[in-house]
Amino acid sequence: MFSSVFEAATQAYNKGNYEEMVSLARDVIAKDAMNSYAYYLAAIGEKELGRPGESLELLRRAIDLDPLASNARLLLATVLRQLGQEVNSEIQFKLLIKEFPDNETVASNYSFLLNDLKRYEESINILKPFINRNDIGEAITINIGNAYRGLGDLKTACRFYQRAIEMNGKYWAGAKANLAVISLEEGRLDEAERNLIELDRMGLAPKEAYLNLGVISLRRERFTESLHWIGKGEAMGLDSVSAVAIYAFAQAKLGNESEAIKKLKIYVKEQDSDFSLLCTWLSIAQKSCLYNELRAVRKKILEAIYQDKTVSVSEINLFSLLACSGITPEQHYRIAQKVANRLTKDRLSLPLRNRRKSRIRIGYLCADFRDHPVAHLMIGVFKNHDREQFEVYGYNIGQFDDTIYRYRSIAYLDH
Repeated sequence: MFSSVFEAATQAYNKGNYEEMVSLARDVIAKDAMNSYAYYLAAIGEKELGRPGESLELLRRAIDLDPLASNARLLLATVLRQLGQEVNSEIQFKLLIKEFPDNETVASNYSFLLNDLKRYEESINILKPFINRNDIGEAITINIGNAYRGLGDLKTACRFYQRAIEMNGKYWAGAKANLAVISLEEGRLDEAERNLIELDRMGLAPKEAYLNLGVISLRRERFTESLHWIGKGEAMGLDSVSAVAIYAFAQAKLGNESEAIKKLKIYVKEQDSDFSLLCTWLSIAQKSCLYNELRAVRKKILEAIYQDKTVSVSEINLFSLLACSGITPEQHYRIAQKVANRLTKDRLSLPLRNRRKSRIRIGYLCADFRDHPVAHLMIGVFKNHDREQFEVYGYNIGQFDDTIYRYRSIAYLDH
């Protein structure tokens, strides 16, 4: 009865006219509230228009009317992921993969969720039936590449990204952007920049490409250009902590410290004191000798640490915090405890070897066995090791000078 309307809705989808698609599907619903396919088509349109909540309600109605509608159930799992309901999304995917283990679309979408959750080995297991096939589609090819990239197997990841590029289809630009990211990670900046700029010139660059172009420009000290790329990404909806940090560092390098910190403060407030941005704020304030800002950011850093906020160890620069006046020794000790706990939380449980009867050997690899603040501070450490327990080695990788600090360092090292 409604076949012509459904055909028109499908054509609207293919042309990117999602509002028209939704309108056609809802017209059918108004005439036949029991038509599950109309709800499904309307849900697709709402999802593409960035209205996942509306899409979710339509999908639930479609599945109530036809519980076996696999397309609607697959879209439901995808929309739940889009809404951040990963647990419910995975429940749906598990049911679908059990029913349709050889369905490429189901496997591809499930692997997308697993890759997002950084569960790359599980993603590879889901994708195993397809990895060695030559007839798979672009989407699943890129997801296989993403899973291998997450596992650190960049060579295999590149092979699948290259396959996706050769398909020259809908996901060509995404595959090329992913290859560029690997080039960037491996330090091949020229190659990464060339590929990303090619995407930009073609009007096919995803917003994340501008983040990476900003990183490349920042590394090459082209700070104005870095701001240009970040601004272009933000115009496309780029909204990430990394983008804000790059913007702030570039502004600071151009002498616009107040503008850099202004941006950081806005984002820190919105993101409930994101720790990595607090450390960026701290770094800029220290290098620019902005003492009022130092006091303000130090207070926020201490609050974040004391409130046990989730903080990546890599984001905590203890050396920078040591330079902050006003942090007490007890506070430094507590911060160091938290860092140590995070460092050891996920450590591997390795079998202990039998303890040796001889002394424990400690080696110091240093470029500063000379008149340098490091030597000034460390000489007492070298001197006060318990020689019954420890044997101390020094490895110099710098230049010696003819000062007392050189000779005292040598005197307090066993080798």
